[in-house]
Amino acid sequence: VNLFDLRPGRAGKVFVFGLAALFLVAFSPERITLMFPILAALLGYLPFDMSAKAMMGDTGSNVLGAALGACAVFTLSPLAGLILLLLLIGLHVTAEFTSLNKIIENSVVLKAIDRWGRKE
Repeated sequence: VNLFDLRPGRAGKVFVFGLAALFLVAFSPERITLMFPILAALLGYLPFDMSAKAMMGDTGSNVLGAALGACAVFTLSPLAGLILLLLLIGLHVTAEFTSLNKIIENSVVLKAIDRWGRKE
């Protein structure tokens, strides 16, 4: 999640979309509901982040990433976990050679999602 925390609200949106994806892929309500307190806190905080009145910073985005990672470990099958790991490695390698901001800005869909709720 920290890789994306370069624009207001982006890390929070990555967490929400990641949690939604986990919920759909590894439907395990008893485990994913453990994430609801973090999600509720994030949803309360997100308007301040998106309006640039507060900044999550590395501490906040790392907590979201760790929580999402723990949720993935406890809900995904070993094969799905391996696939996710490979995707994340690919994302990190991509981020070493190109700007994720440029990728987001050059994609109509990602750019629209990135700007949802953000006050510019």
